[in-house]
Amino acid sequence: MGIARRRTRLVGASRWAALPVLTLLTLLAGCGGHSTRAEQQASQAPTRGVGFKDCPLAEVQPLPGGFGLVRRDLTSLGGQHMGVLKIYRDGVRQIQVFSGPDVYGKLDDVDLVPRRVQVGGRTFQVSTTHVDPTLFVGQLQDDGLRPPCDNVGVLTRHVPMSTFLELLRDLRVTPSTGR
Repeated sequence: MGIARRRTRLVGASRWAALPVLTLLTLLAGCGGHSTRAEQQASQAPTRGVGFKDCPLAEVQPLPGGFGLVRRDLTSLGGQHMGVLKIYRDGVRQIQVFSGPDVYGKLDDVDLVPRRVQVGGRTFQVSTTHVDPTLFVGQLQDDGLRPPCDNVGVLTRHVPMSTFLELLRDLRVTPSTGR
């Protein structure tokens, strides 16, 4: 008989525990027919396309001997655009080829000094710094590149200036085929 009583109490307790859930469901069902102004506006808002747009493909061919790809980063640039940063290394020597990402953001504190340079019939903004004389950044100046994909170029560390200029000459930029 003690077991039967215990079962009754448990059934009774669970019935009371379900009351708040039933009350909440009743309230939600009663509100279902009315939508707020914000809900109406959200349902009428334009939707974004499902596909991403890649920035132009930037690559340097051929790379100097000994360099191998160690990292490839995809970066969301907003507006469904994706940029790419490829990092190649040979010991302490480093080459970064970028299309889209802002490599200057990480270099704010090094007081870069820019100058315009003609290489292979194209114009680059080449930046150097006294803080790290082994750092060279070259950004292609091309009116055909559109934001947010207009940041295309090469960054090197521990690479001679002559090799850096050859990399800029060999930089190939091809339009994205999309996704």
